[in-house]
Amino acid sequence: MNEAIHWVCVPHITWSVLAALWSLSPVAACAGIALAIAFYAWLSVQIAVGMLALFALMVLPLTLIGSNTLIVAAAFHLPPSRHRY
Repeated sequence: MNEAIHWVCVPHITWSVLAALWSLSPVAACAGIALAIAFYAWLSVQIAVGMLALFALMVLPLTLIGSNTLIVAAAFHLPPSRHRY
């Protein structure tokens, strides 16, 4: 169960942190990615290549969202509305 939660939650958290960095500065986000890739390369080149592909998929929507990045990243983690209309 813990592993399943990890596979679901960690990518969401990673994307939110990346989006927060991106809203501050795309350069800061790229620096964070570079540090993470260096760490993964230290562990395993194969993992680093896989993570580079995942980071590329995570950055793509950030380039499309534009100035609303932080709002979207925050809303991404809000619980669904319980309102009934």
